[in-house]
Amino acid sequence: MTASEELVKFQGRLSKWRAKWCELYDAKALAKSLDAELQEMEGPLLEEIAAAGGVLKTLDGKTVSVRTQEWVGVEYEGVETKPEGYVRACEALERAGMEQYILGPRFNVQSLSARVREMIRNQEPIPPEFEGALKISEKVTLTTRRH
Repeated sequence: MTASEELVKFQGRLSKWRAKWCELYDAKALAKSLDAELQEMEGPLLEEIAAAGGVLKTLDGKTVSVRTQEWVGVEYEGVETKPEGYVRACEALERAGMEQYILGPRFNVQSLSARVREMIRNQEPIPPEFEGALKISEKVTLTTRRH
């Protein structure tokens, strides 16, 4: 194969890569835009569902349901900096005997939140050490199956 032929093949592969990159970039932008639209629509719909007694709807054979999840985060009230809040939160986890959730100067939000959800589901008490260091927030969203 000549150098000229190799260059043509290289340019073809590079052109294909660039086209895929642009396609991915556009898809990410579209996903971000759709997510913003969904977020804007979700609040009023959740209010309507709550006003109707929390009745779930079935559309085209698919149920639209309300999903509630608890999430654990740092309680920033009374601290001057974010790192200070994380230090206080990690100290609270140590005092509560939950040091397995500590990752360096921070903690694993996903795992700790899952454990707290389990505690709530099993009606176990939340450690009193969380008071003033960690907060538990409830996030309510709409969800449905794709297919």
